[in-house]
Amino acid sequence: MGMLSWPLETNRIRGEKANNAYGMVRLDNKGVKRAHQGWDLAAQPGTPCYTIADGVIRWASPYGDYGLMVTLEFQHHDRTLYATYAHLMSHYVYNGRQVRRGDMIGRTGQSGNAKGQQLGEAHLHFGIRTTELPQQGLTGHVDPAQLFGAVPINGVFIDRFDKNLKSLLQN
Repeated sequence: MGMLSWPLETNRIRGEKANNAYGMVRLDNKGVKRAHQGWDLAAQPGTPCYTIADGVIRWASPYGDYGLMVTLEFQHHDRTLYATYAHLMSHYVYNGRQVRRGDMIGRTGQSGNAKGQQLGEAHLHFGIRTTELPQQGLTGHVDPAQLFGAVPINGVFIDRFDKNLKSLLQN
């Protein structure tokens, strides 16, 4: 597998805050650190989301606090991994659909536990997993920085890959 594309055209951790990145970066109501299983990328509702690699859609439905979620199975350095796009408003794919890197698969929203957030807090929750569906804590999760080589904080990462903007519904 070659290079990966970023999930959005413009990628920046929401609020440029470390607690919106991956790891034991959140505090519960007792001040105890808890896991955040991916990146919250700043994105106004309706922002297009793109596949980061060639692969197969394994989930395209609501999933608890993640709201409307799409999961992409893909290969990276001889490993099967799963990229998850959560809090979507819509998706253009279905389970079992073959996709190519850069295909538009949906649009960001405020579903799941992001419902009702102020627009300044709107985001795409993007995660990488070793299993198809989410698990508690960091078990089965991978820091996206391990694949992308950087965390999009204190700067914006712009993906110049030629995105496939035509609707997958036309195929």
